[in-house]
Amino acid sequence: MPDLSKYYSYKGEIPIQLPWEISWFDGSMQVFKTDNGTFTDSEIKAAGWTGPYDKPEIKDQYTQKIVWDPEELTWECVYISDEEFYEKLRVERNFRLLECDWTDLPNTPLSPEKKSEWMSYRQELRNLPGNVSQLPKPKDTKTWGWPTKPE
Repeated sequence: MPDLSKYYSYKGEIPIQLPWEISWFDGSMQVFKTDNGTFTDSEIKAAGWTGPYDKPEIKDQYTQKIVWDPEELTWECVYISDEEFYEKLRVERNFRLLECDWTDLPNTPLSPEKKSEWMSYRQELRNLPGNVSQLPKPKDTKTWGWPTKPE
C-alpha cells in the first residue's frame, strides 16, 4: 500500500502525490485502477511510477531551492544563482512597497513626522537592490537585513 503523503515520479518527471487513477498495459489489454489507497507497489511500477521520494527541506528560502534530477531520480537542495537571488529580493521589496502604499496617499492620517519616516523607509526599499555594495552574496544573508519599517 502506498504512502499517500509521499511523492512519486511518473517516468522521471518531477514527483507529485499519486493520482487517484493509474493505468498500464498488461499484455494484450489496458488495465485501469482507481482509489490510490489500494494500489500495490507492482501496480504503481507497472503504470510507470517510481518512488516514494522524500522532498528535502530548504534551510534558507532566500538562497536555496530544491531541484529534481530526472536522470538520477533524486531531489537536491542547491544554492540559487546570484540572478535568482536578486530577483527574489526584488519581489520581496516590491511586496513591502505595496504593503505601505497607503502611507504615500495625500489623505493619509499620518502626522508630518510619521509621513517623513515612511517616505525614508520607502526610499530605502526603492534603492534595493541597486546599491549592490550593501547586499549580501547569496550564501551570506545573515549579515544583511531589510530597512526598519516605521511603527
